[in-house]
Amino acid sequence: MSSNKVVLITGASSGIGLVTARYLAQQGYRVFGTSRHPTQAEANGFTLLPLDVRSAESIQACLQTIIAQTGRLDVLINNAGFIGPGAASEELSVTQVKALFETNFFGVIQMINAVLPLMRQQGGGQIINLSSAAGRLTTPPFFGVYAASKHALEGYTEGLRYEVQPFNIRVSLVEPGYFKTSIAQTIETPDRALEVYQARREQAATLDRLSIQAGRDPIDVAQTIAQIMRGRLPRLRYVVGLDAQVMITAKRLLPFAFVEKYITWLFLHDAERRPVTSLSGLRHLFLNSRVADAAWRQAWLALALGAGVTLIFKLWRKK
Repeated sequence: MSSNKVVLITGASSGIGLVTARYLAQQGYRVFGTSRHPTQAEANGFTLLPLDVRSAESIQACLQTIIAQTGRLDVLINNAGFIGPGAASEELSVTQVKALFETNFFGVIQMINAVLPLMRQQGGGQIINLSSAAGRLTTPPFFGVYAASKHALEGYTEGLRYEVQPFNIRVSLVEPGYFKTSIAQTIETPDRALEVYQARREQAATLDRLSIQAGRDPIDVAQTIAQIMRGRLPRLRYVVGLDAQVMITAKRLLPFAFVEKYITWLFLHDAERRPVTSLSGLRHLFLNSRVADAAWRQAWLALALGAGVTLIFKLWRKK
């Protein structure tokens, strides 16, 4: 049950944010969503407010509106973010990198700093930060700056969790894999594109777009967030999507050399001679390659061995 909890979710005009805001409103929560340019005051059962997470003044104005209407804020969901430039690091200007971090990382810090005094005063609250599988491993290639912003968010969130526990404020991360959203439209071109990277850069960006197109329904993320909000003792991390679960588990259990080889093959294989340009080409890459077959066999063998070692260790500890 929602118990009339008040929820604020940033970046709720599209994608995971919009689906989550709708879903939570249907579950009975009092939901406020935000957008830099809201087109309507009421949207699908929740209230849409103007907010730019890069602006302290905008954040305060948004919170004042919520407090004036409800008198409290129980849950903050930091979802606002974008992919930014899909390019090699050498092709990016410092201005582009700073712009990405201003929204994906520093904007989250500003939001949290603004709500913590309120949550302490009311005796508790909950903060859920939307990260990504890219917060645990840098994939796809040529999106290293986006992954860096999510790695920073992961470290910050873990530290924050310890800091605010005494105030009954719970903190969690959600790490989605590929989901059908419009986030690929936020992929930018680098400030100085270099021909030496062009073929592989375009291949990585194309595969990223195709993977999003073939991704799961964002409702899975919304339901996970609702589960976190209902939980009595929510965990730090929640991985959503089989693709994210496999890659994160593989990185944890397998030698990095294997993970590196697989990601390189998957995203950059034959980028110049046989680029993938369609979903059918992406399926062919997965289903009809000897490299893919060998990679998955090795991955599942390693996972099975890891599970076996873990089980033996647990049984040994019980003796």
